[in-house]
Amino acid sequence: MARIFVSYRRQDSPYVAATLRDHIERRFGADSVFFDIDNIPVGADFRKHIEAAVSECGALLVLIGDKWLMPEERTGKNRLFEPRDYVRMEIEAALARGIPVVPVLVEAAEMPTAGDLPESIGDLIFRNAAEVRAGRDFQNHMTRLVDGLWSLLGPASTTASQSSPPPAPEETPPARPATTAVAVVKKNKPQAQHAKNSGPHALVAKHQERRIQEGRGRRGCERSADFRL
Repeated sequence: MARIFVSYRRQDSPYVAATLRDHIERRFGADSVFFDIDNIPVGADFRKHIEAAVSECGALLVLIGDKWLMPEERTGKNRLFEPRDYVRMEIEAALARGIPVVPVLVEAAEMPTAGDLPESIGDLIFRNAAEVRAGRDFQNHMTRLVDGLWSLLGPASTTASQSSPPPAPEETPPARPATTAVAVVKKNKPQAQHAKNSGPHALVAKHQERRIQEGRGRRGCERSADFRL
């Protein structure tokens, strides 16, 4: 089963990210969530590492809290406009590969506008968002989000093409036994013999045979008379 990538800012919504990871792993199993990029090897190109990690996932959750668009301290600009921003690269990698991207609105955050995002991740504003708000509905929101992920990535969705049984093979009618043909021949043989004995030629032959027998009988009587004389 594909893993789920959770993209978030530590200064923004770390507690929601950790709670969401726990909920997902209860449903999808251990090691089903890519949660942090702190395990990037020393000296590795973090751009390639992020792209590789995202490519192994079936969905990317983008946690958007109240501080998600907070400007960077050094420049005073939205960090998403910095090409090296981790969150930006994670979203770019998922959109480029056609991986489902789900914005998750945390606390009182709202969806960003087109002006809040660089062009490379502008499609994010068109993605249907989930909500995880604090308060009595927090657990319900978590459950609803995980249920949605299960519908998207769970076993039922990956095996839908295999759920219906394969078509049954066409049945070949059993071969008729060879004795049937013989039986037909034997059954029809008396009929053929009867037809042979009852035709017009057969009547003529019988008449000729009767005349021959009568002629033999007459000659036999004449010979008997001559013997007696």
